[in-house]
Amino acid sequence: MFLPFNSSVDELNCAMPKPGHRLTLEELKRRHHPAIVVAAFGFVSGGIAIGILAWAAHLAQSPLVFPSLGPTAFLLFYHPLNRPASPRNALLGHLIGVSAGWISLCLCGLANASPPPLADITWARAGAATLSIAMTIGAMEFFDVPHPPAGATTLIVSLGLMPYLWQSGIILLLTSSRD
Repeated sequence: MFLPFNSSVDELNCAMPKPGHRLTLEELKRRHHPAIVVAAFGFVSGGIAIGILAWAAHLAQSPLVFPSLGPTAFLLFYHPLNRPASPRNALLGHLIGVSAGWISLCLCGLANASPPPLADITWARAGAATLSIAMTIGAMEFFDVPHPPAGATTLIVSLGLMPYLWQSGIILLLTSSRD
């Protein structure tokens, strides 16, 4: 039997997980270089998650990939156990962001306005963006659900980049799918 280097059969058996054993990220980090394990995990899982959404967006011709998914994926796959990455904080943070964005659009008279080019920020859009981020930060602090990517979500909505209410539902569905 060929054995790599000077390994014995017993050493190789100890290194192999037993049938039915669940291999965890923490266990992999103990066995291998932690930076390599975390980098590989983030690369594979983040790439797969956003890749599936991009593929679905192409097929559905819908905005299933939007800027705040990038930082959400980063939190979920780089710091999966940190509080801002928790499913509760991700879902409630984005819910607050979407709600604040839509409330701001309505209060500034922009609920039915067509999406503007980004370079064309009117006073009403500036007011909606300012109000939405202030409400999002305040509400996340009040409800103790910090999730920084929700700040991008509220700006996406309040700037009119996702002009239909159903698109906001997609944000909530996608961010809750980790549960």
